[in-house]
Amino acid sequence: MSKVMSLIKTDLNITFGLSSIAYSFKAKKNRWQIIVFALAMLSLIPSYFLLIKVLISLYEAFRQIGQQSYFLMMGFLGTQMIVLVFGFIYVMSKYYFSNDLNQLVPLPIKPSYILGSKFVTLMVSEYITSLPIILPFIFIFGIKGHQGFIYWLYSFFLTLTLPILPLVIASIIIMIFMKYTNIKGKKDALRIITATIFIVAVVAIQIQIQKLAQKSIVQGEDFFLNLARDANLLVNKFGILFPPSKWGALALANSAKLAGFTNLLMFIFSGIIGFIIMILLSEKLFFDGLIGNIEVSASKGRKKAKDI
Repeated sequence: MSKVMSLIKTDLNITFGLSSIAYSFKAKKNRWQIIVFALAMLSLIPSYFLLIKVLISLYEAFRQIGQQSYFLMMGFLGTQMIVLVFGFIYVMSKYYFSNDLNQLVPLPIKPSYILGSKFVTLMVSEYITSLPIILPFIFIFGIKGHQGFIYWLYSFFLTLTLPILPLVIASIIIMIFMKYTNIKGKKDALRIITATIFIVAVVAIQIQIQKLAQKSIVQGEDFFLNLARDANLLVNKFGILFPPSKWGALALANSAKLAGFTNLLMFIFSGIIGFIIMILLSEKLFFDGLIGNIEVSASKGRKKAKDI
């Protein structure tokens, strides 16, 4: 455990440490990149507040038909899909092209230790992506719905664990991809995989919307009566696309009930179980997927790691 904590501390310091930021700012090329990025972020602030106003109107629309929980699921599903898409890029860069791999791989350290420490750093990075997206949904629902302490407590745990499962999925796919594919000969393969998953998700959502629309036409008044009777009808209909998003939404929408606690546990444990599976797979896949000079060192480091 001490090795893992040391690796996490070192990796976080390399990625987010003040010395790293200072070094990047001193380099003229990196300095302009940082300035341009900061200006770009500032320019997005007016658009961000406009988006929040749109989300408030959207919440009010769902509130009028008694389906506020679907508003939350939109936030969870959208955030986790974005984390998944960006996760492919971040995972590839962090796991296989980091500058510290040349030093880490030859050492007698298990691949699961290396990958686990890098996963924690990726989690911190993904908070920068996920928090600006999910927090407006949580705050709008909580403030407009006059939610209590349990709601905000659940929100904290859900927000903290939200990026885990998407990053786990991205990590497993990338490790399998790197093990069985020649990345040098297929440079665009990762982009194709990412785009395909995103397109499949969009098409699946559209299909569900069309099915729901057709069902509402066929059922007529019965459909709207069902909406009034079941506050979680839309969540249950669309939750089939990615069940964890459904669990997150239902955990908050039913925070005052036992069902809320049950869904909270399902959301958190799905991430923990996924992380454990990823760590176990890393022992078989991670070193074999490393390329170039690192691949040669990996076989040596793997033999040393098995001896400890």
